[in-house]
Amino acid sequence: MAFEVDRYIPRNEIDTKIHLRINDPGVTSKPSPALVFVCGGGWTVGSVDDFDTSIRRLANSSGLVIAAMDYRLAPENPFPAGLNDVIATVKWIKENGESLGIDPNRIALGGDSAGASLALASAIGLRNEGQGDALRALYLLYGLYTPEKNTESMRLFGNGEYGITKTQFQWVMNLTFQRPEDWSNPLAFPILDNLTGRLPPMYIAAMGLDPLRDDSILLADKLELAGQEHYLSIWPGVAHGALSLISVTPEIQKYVDAMSTYLRGVLMSYQQAPAEDNNAYMRATTEHIQVGDINIAYKRFGQGKPILFISGTSQTKDVWEPTLLSELAATNHAVIIFDNRGIGETTVGTKSFSIEQFANDTAGLLDAPQIERLMFLELHLVHLLPKS
Repeated sequence: MAFEVDRYIPRNEIDTKIHLRINDPGVTSKPSPALVFVCGGGWTVGSVDDFDTSIRRLANSSGLVIAAMDYRLAPENPFPAGLNDVIATVKWIKENGESLGIDPNRIALGGDSAGASLALASAIGLRNEGQGDALRALYLLYGLYTPEKNTESMRLFGNGEYGITKTQFQWVMNLTFQRPEDWSNPLAFPILDNLTGRLPPMYIAAMGLDPLRDDSILLADKLELAGQEHYLSIWPGVAHGALSLISVTPEIQKYVDAMSTYLRGVLMSYQQAPAEDNNAYMRATTEHIQVGDINIAYKRFGQGKPILFISGTSQTKDVWEPTLLSELAATNHAVIIFDNRGIGETTVGTKSFSIEQFANDTAGLLDAPQIERLMFLELHLVHLLPKS
């Protein structure tokens, strides 16, 4: 970690301060995008000190500044005290972020468990205030979004064999939402909102062995109906509290890295890349390699962690937004784009197109000697809509 600094920012309601911890992994280009992190803990426990190791891992994985915050906890401070603190923090960073090296126009808000719930509720609250563009993305890890606790996942995994129980969830909910009207308030349980209007793109992570797994799935279903941009990732074999389990389940880091790639792509697309980096994309020449029965045309530029962009089956490699590709190439990534079978400069070949053949062509490209010399340590397959 390049540096870590604690700040105390004003609350709007009472004469106390909100604790904000800035973790910078060594970002060289300032002001930079930032992830605001809201700690979990069932609205009743949890602090940036408790999550310090997880926050550092997230900073190192994303390569972005992390601004982690404390908020008032129940039962002494019931809903909506914690929510008001999160919204106040977002607004403060929007106004003062540049003093911390943060680009106020490229902020993602998220957290885990109750922190994810507060992040989504904050985005809804900001939308209600006419500030729906305050956030560029949300990252929501295994949040609690609905007051309904008779879901299939709660029945399967809420008996104590997989960590936290249904009884414990009900207990912290009762401590936090103390008024009858809270239980029908969308700012308490975001699934109750219509989820329309200006909401940022959302990365939603559901744990395969989590009692709250179905909360995330229900949220994704409702976002789909509302036409909101989102990405649902189910992490198989992982229980609730994944960020705190990386030391005993190292595979979780791969999922965190994939989420970081998504967030970087969304945040970086909001700023023009430096001219010299745009030139790097423009200078990239098309290369050709024989893979099975076809000759694949591809471009490769940048240095660092490789990212392979897979475009739609009828789209060429140049469909991607150059700014997004250039920004990734400028931040320690090797970017690879290619034409699919029979598209652009890639030949048709003798085999008919199918999804299976499409997968085999992609695997063959990665197995090719020229690609192997990129020294892949890790591979992210990014299947996004063009210019998203």
